[in-house]
Amino acid sequence: MPSTVAHYRDLTLRRVASFKTVRPKNMDEGAYMTTQQLEITVSDHQPAVVVALRGELDIASGDTFRRAIGNLVRQGRAKIVVDASGLRFCDSSGLEALLDARDDIQKAAGSMRLTGVHGILKIVLEATRLRDTFIIDGTPVEAVAAMVVTASRDVSMV
Repeated sequence: MPSTVAHYRDLTLRRVASFKTVRPKNMDEGAYMTTQQLEITVSDHQPAVVVALRGELDIASGDTFRRAIGNLVRQGRAKIVVDASGLRFCDSSGLEALLDARDDIQKAAGSMRLTGVHGILKIVLEATRLRDTFIIDGTPVEAVAAMVVTASRDVSMV
């Protein structure tokens, strides 16, 4: 599998999307919110925001994740890619946090895509038969590219 850097370069060369990292308003680049178990990193990749999770998404960290997504939605950033490639653990409370985030984003007329689904998160999604509840892409680049295509389709329909 090609590295993420190669994906970014390939995508930029095709001029599908620009992946210049820009600090979102009112957010520090890099670690946005952390708990002992979960680190959340937010990066802006117009038209979407990539929220990278590292660590454990569970009962102890679910509210931190919900707050991070809620803050983005309140700022009008409702096209969100959640990169789960750095998750080591996700239980039913973490899954509930993902579902709540998806619902909040949809209420704001936005969309959420998951990437990097593997390990225990993949098992939990399949065991609960909720895999099809989410749009899942392999990488954040693929997810943002799909949002760019969707956004351009929406504009052309107007």
